[in-house]
Amino acid sequence: MLGDVLGGLARRAVFMAEAERLGLTVTREMEKSHVANETAFLDETGQFSVLRFRDTLARAGLDEESYLNYVNGELQGGQIFAALIPGVNYSPALAAEIAAWRLERRVISYVEIDVSADAAATPTEAELDAWYADNGESYDSPDLRSVTALVLSPEGLLDDVEVSEDDLRAEYEARSDNFITPERRVIRQMVFAAEDEAADAVNRIKAGESFADVAMAMLSLTDDDTRLGSLVAEDLTEELSAPAFDAATGEAIGPLATALGQHVLMVDDITPSTTVSFEDARPGLATSLEREAATDLVYSRIATLEDSLSSGATLEEAARAAGAELVTIDGMDRSGRDIDGNALDGIAADTKFRQSVWTADINEDGFVEETNADTFFVLRVNSEAPSAPRPLADVRDRVIADIKLERAVEAARATAESMVAADNLADAAKANNVTVIESPAMRRDGVSFDHSAARLIAAKAFTLGLDETSFVETGDQAVVMTVNAIMPAEGEALADETERMQTSLSANVASSLEGIVANGLTRTHEVSINAQAVQNLLIGQPN
Repeated sequence: MLGDVLGGLARRAVFMAEAERLGLTVTREMEKSHVANETAFLDETGQFSVLRFRDTLARAGLDEESYLNYVNGELQGGQIFAALIPGVNYSPALAAEIAAWRLERRVISYVEIDVSADAAATPTEAELDAWYADNGESYDSPDLRSVTALVLSPEGLLDDVEVSEDDLRAEYEARSDNFITPERRVIRQMVFAAEDEAADAVNRIKAGESFADVAMAMLSLTDDDTRLGSLVAEDLTEELSAPAFDAATGEAIGPLATALGQHVLMVDDITPSTTVSFEDARPGLATSLEREAATDLVYSRIATLEDSLSSGATLEEAARAAGAELVTIDGMDRSGRDIDGNALDGIAADTKFRQSVWTADINEDGFVEETNADTFFVLRVNSEAPSAPRPLADVRDRVIADIKLERAVEAARATAESMVAADNLADAAKANNVTVIESPAMRRDGVSFDHSAARLIAAKAFTLGLDETSFVETGDQAVVMTVNAIMPAEGEALADETERMQTSLSANVASSLEGIVANGLTRTHEVSINAQAVQNLLIGQPN
C-alpha cells in the first residue's frame, strides 16, 4: 500500500512540475467543471450539491481552499497526459480479431478411454528388478522424525463427558426453530398499475380462464414470467404474505396493494411445514453437546497440564495427570506423511503441529502449544532419520502399482492412437466398446462443457481443424475427439466483445504510456518524497 501511494505521489509531482515548466494554466471554469462532476458531491438527482460538497470535505479533513489547490494540481498535470490520450486508440481491427478468437466455439464428438491399472498385467520378478534398478531413487525414504506427543483435545476427552437427558431436551427446546422446516408455496404473480385492472384479472380467472392466459392477454407475460418459485412466508412482503399463505391452491388472490402496484397471486403447490422430533434430533444434539462439554473440559485441564510440566514432570507423567492422550508417531515427514507417502491422521494432520515437529530440538520436551481446533499439544522429537535408499522388498507393493499404472496409461494411449488412425470415430468406438458423446458448443476455456478435464480437452480441440481427430491424456483417461463444427463469433455478441476488448486494450496502452512518460519526466525533474511522513499520515505516528 505504501509503495502504491509513493508511486502515485511521485507520478503526480513530475506531471505537475512539467506542466509548470511548460506554463500550462488551469482556468476557473475547468475547476468548476471538475468539481461539479465529482460523484461524491452529487445529490440523489445527479445534481451538484453544495451541502454534500462541504460535508464531504469536512469528513475528509479538508477545507475548500486546500481541495481546490489539489484539483488545480491534478488538472494542471493532467493536461500533459490528456494531450496524448486522443492518439491512444487500440486498433479496432485487431480488437475484432481478438474478440473473434475469444468467442469462437467448437462442437466435438469424443470418447473416453479409461486408464485401468487393475486390468493391467502384474509384472514378473525380472520386470520388478529391472524397474527398481531404473527408478529406485524415487522410492527413497524422506527425512523422517519420530515423535511422542501429549495431546489434549475434545475428541480425546469425549469418553470423560456425559450429557443428561434433561440437557438434551433443554437444548432441543432452545434450538426448536432449527428443527422446523417452514411451509413452502409455489406462487405465480401478476402486477397491475390500477386496482380495477387487477380486479378484472381476478374475475376472469374465477370465470374459468387460466392464470397463464390472463397474464398473456392483459400484460403480455409468459408463464415463466409470472412464476415466483417456491417461497416461504418471509420471502413475501407483509401485504402479500398472509393472503398467499391462507389461500388454497388454484385460488385467484387479489387485488393486493403494495408500493409496486396491484398484485394478483395464485398458489400452484403447497409443501407443508415439518418438524424434526426430539428422538430424531437426539443423536445430533448428543454429538454437539458432548463436543461442547469436552471442549470445556480441555480448557479446565490446561492449568493441570501446565503445572505438571512446570514442576518437571515428563510428557508421560503430565499426560496421566491431565488425562491427555499420549501419541507416538514412528516416522513423519515434513508434510505429515509416513515413509510410504501415506497421509497420517490425528494430530499429524495439523499444520501447526507439523511445523513444530520440524523446528523442535531432538530429545527435548517442548512447551504447551495450541492448534486452531481447541486442541493443545506438547511434543518431544525422539529421533530423526535422513532420507535413504530402501530395498525393493520394502516397497514391492508400490513398485507393482506403479508398473501397472504405467502399463494402463500406455494401453489407453495405444487405443487412442489406433482410434485416431481409423477413418471413422464412430466405427472405431464400436470396435473398442466405448460410447461416442457429443459436446455442447464450447469456448477455448471449456466454458459450458461439463467435464472434469474441460479446459484441457477444449485446449486440444481448438488446435484441430474441422473433421480432424486427435486425443489428449488427462491422467485418468485418454480422450479421443473429432471436431464436428467450428462456430465463428458473429452479430451482436461479436460487436459487444470487440467494443469491450478495444476499450480494455486502449486503457492498458494509455496506462503504459502514462508510465513511460512519467519515467521520462523523472529524469527531467528531481523528485524527493519523505516516505516516513507519508507512512505517518497513513498509519499514524510510531509509538
